[in-house]
Order: sequence, then C-alpha cells, then structure tokens
Amino acid sequence: LGVECKAVANFGKGIIKEALGVRRELSLLHKPVNSMLTAAGGSPALRVPAYPPSEFRLVFIDPKGSNYAQSPGVYGIEFKHLEP
Repeated sequence: LGVECKAVANFGKGIIKEALGVRRELSLLHKPVNSMLTAAGGSPALRVPAYPPSEFRLVFIDPKGSNYAQSPGVYGIEFKHLEP
C-alpha cells in the first residue's frame, strides 16, 4: 500500500508526475488483478493493474486535483479529495 498526502493549495501536474514515479517504483503495469490487501481479506475488494498488485492512493485538499484523476487511474492510482 502506498499513500501520498498533499496539503497544498495549488494542485498541479508536478504532483501527478511524482505520483506516477512512485507507482512505477512500487510495481510494473500488468493486467488487473486483486490487490494484495484484497487477497488478505481487505474490503472493499480492489483490482489493480500492477505487479506486484499494490494499492496506491493520492490524497489531497485542493478540489482541482480531481480534474487529474482519470489518467493516473489507468495505472491504478486512486485519487481521494478530503476537506480539512
């Protein structure tokens, strides 16, 4: 499991590049399989396009970050917007 938290007011493409780099360091792109947490009984069940099948989340406070969620989602990066 990888989690990156960004408490910045201006969410930009640089943050996406960092997240993609971390994802690449965790695992290789692969056909979607159950994540290791799902295999261990985690809920909700999650399939990720990675080997080893690790989960990666990017949590942020700037609502504009949601505009970038679609492309990194292809690589199994889950975006989560939280208000402070």
